[in-house]
Amino acid sequence: MEKVCLDTNVIIQFMKNDGQVVSRLEDLAKTHVLVTTVLNSFELYGGIYRKNAHREEKDAEQILEKMEVIEFAKEDSKPAAKIFSDLIRQGKESSPEDSIIAALCLKNKCKLFTLNRKHFEKIPGLQIV
Repeated sequence: MEKVCLDTNVIIQFMKNDGQVVSRLEDLAKTHVLVTTVLNSFELYGGIYRKNAHREEKDAEQILEKMEVIEFAKEDSKPAAKIFSDLIRQGKESSPEDSIIAALCLKNKCKLFTLNRKHFEKIPGLQIV
């Protein structure tokens, strides 16, 4: 089965029981393996710890336990840096975090489910669902 990588904003909305996100994830889970990246996990926990939200921490743990979490390795830094640098040179707004997520999706042949399409749609080869 093909993989779909969940961006941090999707996981957050799922945790908030957003009806549209929950419905979309239910549909995607029928035909895809749902994954995320270690960077998305970092962003998720960072938000939880800033709010000191212990219940949300347990919810996040339960969600992430059920998913493959794609690691960021030394060899992934080069393609991520290239994506970031190319976008900046072209005058397109980007962040190192989004470039890392995109590079990991491309390497692992994952589509990306994000609520911030404009952050990623300018990255060549990246499929957004």
